[in-house]
Amino acid sequence: MSKDQGKFKKSAEDIRKDIKDRAERIDQEYLHLGKDLYVAKHCEHYLKWGFTTWRGYIGSEPGLSVKKDERLRKVWKTLVKGLGLTPKDLHSIGFSKASLLCLDGFLTRGNMNEWLEKGRTNSFRDLKALVFKSRKPMTTRIEERDEEDDEGKPTGKKVKVKVVTTTSGDEFESISFSLAEDQREIVEEALGKAELIAESGKRGHLLSLICTDFLAGNLGTDPKERARLKFHLRNLEEGFKVKIMALPQGDEATNAISDFVASRPDLFNLGGDEADDEEDEDE
Repeated sequence: MSKDQGKFKKSAEDIRKDIKDRAERIDQEYLHLGKDLYVAKHCEHYLKWGFTTWRGYIGSEPGLSVKKDERLRKVWKTLVKGLGLTPKDLHSIGFSKASLLCLDGFLTRGNMNEWLEKGRTNSFRDLKALVFKSRKPMTTRIEERDEEDDEGKPTGKKVKVKVVTTTSGDEFESISFSLAEDQREIVEEALGKAELIAESGKRGHLLSLICTDFLAGNLGTDPKERARLKFHLRNLEEGFKVKIMALPQGDEATNAISDFVASRPDLFNLGGDEADDEEDEDE
C-alpha cells in the first residue's frame, strides 16, 4: 500500500462504482444540455435574459466555446430530434463518440443500430478509424484561375482557389474572410437565425440564403432586376424546399387555393413549428 492510499476512506471497489455511476450521469446530461441549448436558441430565450447575441450568452453563463455549443446542439438535433433516439439508446457511448457519429449524412435509420453498437464496444480512437474508413474520402485540389473585376473582365492576375470534393461527390470552393470581433458577432448571429429558418447547419448553405435574401430585398424596378428576383425566388424554393406562387388578391383561384390549404393543414405543415417548440419547452 502506498503512503497516499491510507488517506482515502473509500475502498477501491467503491471508487470504481462511483466512477461508473458518475460517467453514466454525464452520458445522460450532455443530451439534456444539448436540448436546452437548442430550445434556448430556437426560442431566443437569451434575449429575455438580457443578452443581445447567442454567442455572448454561451460565452458567459455556461462558458462554452462556439464549437462546443454547436456540437452539443447538433448531437441532440441529429440523434434525438432527427432519429428519435433516447438517452437510454445512447447509454455508455459518451459525448465525443456521439458527436463523431453526427458527421453530416453519416448516421441513418438504416445503419444507426449497427453504429451505436460499434460506439459502445470501441474506444473513441478505434471508432473514429472505423467511421472514416467507411466514408468515401474527401479530396482537395488547388486551381489557378484568371482574376476578374466587378464587371467580369480579366485583370491579368491569377488567383488560387481551393476546391473540395465531398464524400457525396459534390464540389465546394473555399472562401476566406477576415472579420473584426464585432463583425464576427454579427455574422454568427445572422448564421444562427438562418439555421433556425432553414433547419440546416451547413454554413455555406446558410450564407447563400442570407445573401439571396439581401439581394432580393434590394432590387429596384428595372426589368433586369425583376429577372434577378425570379432567380432569387427559385433559390429560395430550393433552399427551403417550398413552392412560391404569386396570385392576384381576390382572384377566384386565390380563394380556391386558400380554402384548400385551410382544409388540409397537414399537407402544408401549418402551425407545426410552433407546436414542436411548445413540445420542446414542455419536455
